[in-house]
Amino acid sequence: MMNANNVYQELIQDKEHVHMNATKWTTLTDFVQYLGKTGKCIVEETERGWYVTYIERDPTILAQKENYQRRVDAEKREEEKLAKRMELQRVEAAKLMDRAGVGLHVEASNMNRSESDKPIALKMVAPPVKKAKKNKSLVFGGDSGDESDEDNKANCEPDTKLSAHASDKKQSSNTTSILPELERKKRKSVLTENNHSKNERSEHPKRKRQQENDDLEDIRKENWIRKGVLVRIISKKIANGKYYKRKAIINKVYKKFTAEVEILDSGPDDRDGGDTVEIDQSNLETVVPKEGKQVKILNGRGRGTLATLLSADHDKCQGKLELIDDGTIVKKVDFDDFSKAV
Repeated sequence: MMNANNVYQELIQDKEHVHMNATKWTTLTDFVQYLGKTGKCIVEETERGWYVTYIERDPTILAQKENYQRRVDAEKREEEKLAKRMELQRVEAAKLMDRAGVGLHVEASNMNRSESDKPIALKMVAPPVKKAKKNKSLVFGGDSGDESDEDNKANCEPDTKLSAHASDKKQSSNTTSILPELERKKRKSVLTENNHSKNERSEHPKRKRQQENDDLEDIRKENWIRKGVLVRIISKKIANGKYYKRKAIINKVYKKFTAEVEILDSGPDDRDGGDTVEIDQSNLETVVPKEGKQVKILNGRGRGTLATLLSADHDKCQGKLELIDDGTIVKKVDFDDFSKAV
């Protein structure tokens, strides 16, 4: 609802616009009353003057508003269903916990302290450091050089009763010392072979990604408009065709299907851009740049990612893209599924 006098003052600033004295109505009040009687506007008289509200009768715009309201209602219903489902799951989980006897009942209690209580103090104690024991390696056919003099002296005076048993034990220990060494060599050779095969697989990562581009998830939704892309206006009904076929940048997106766009200049020597308009996505189309330029995928495989346009087939209206993140090549992407990034 707008003030009729304010609207009229803005209109008569245009020298080519028809003034009130050139019509059959002598005053603005008579004209406003005529609009209200004929049902073209909703008229209301207030202390500040006459206020009018335009009644939209264009079937295309009415259909768009109806579709938009239908989508809003559907989203609201889905949110309500999801909330009910979550609540049912919460209740069922609580019942199962009660049946299992693991229900939690937490009650907050007051922390009362007497006057004789001492202040709470925290003391940080470092954990004891364990001293590493020296490994005594056994060498086949000889003694270890890491042992102390006292141990050597003790070993030099063996008991005669245990001499035969000690010799058998020495041979078994020497054998066990060889086995871990063989296992380490075997494990080292296996790791070397794995690293070699891994290096061979990583020599041509881009070639492999190009072969696996069909594995990308085909994410296709009704809403395709995104912030930071270049689009073209294809409706003559917006601003009476003032922005028809003009390019614009999407600055914001409202509720998935409505975009706030900034109109660009119509030519390199013209400075007629800068206007901000809210437009439904049905009145917009994508813009295909030159080869080598950066684009954003709006639908299908790689939706929401940046890519470089490698080639464009204008006969089939398809392009070949290379994802900037990992270099994956995506072929046969429709012109409607990507647009120039800004």
